Amino acid sequence: MPDEQDLTVSLPTAALDRIQEAIDAGFYKSADDLIGDALSLLFLEHDKDVLLMQSLEQDKEEWLRTVVVKAYDEALRNPQDSITSDQMRQKIRSSSLRPDRD
Repeated sequence: MPDEQDLTVSLPTAALDRIQEAIDAGFYKSADDLIGDALSLLFLEHDKDVLLMQSLEQDKEEWLRTVVVKAYDEALRNPQDSITSDQMRQKIRSSSLRPDRD
């Protein structure tokens, strides 16, 4: 049996009622079992979120290293093909695709 320690928590009445309903329905033998499962799911979801964030960060870094650096290098090689931010703003303002702003 794993090492266990007691912990006392205060829960809202609504949460206690839901715990008791799950026990009465036979889903869990005790509040300890339900809360243990709930914490396991919480930790699992947290771990998945951490892995997702790490993956997104890696994807962003890869995008920066490949797409952005490539575009930057191309702009340095062919500055005549580039436009300034003011020119881009003007293109956006004059675009028929841009929604009107009042």
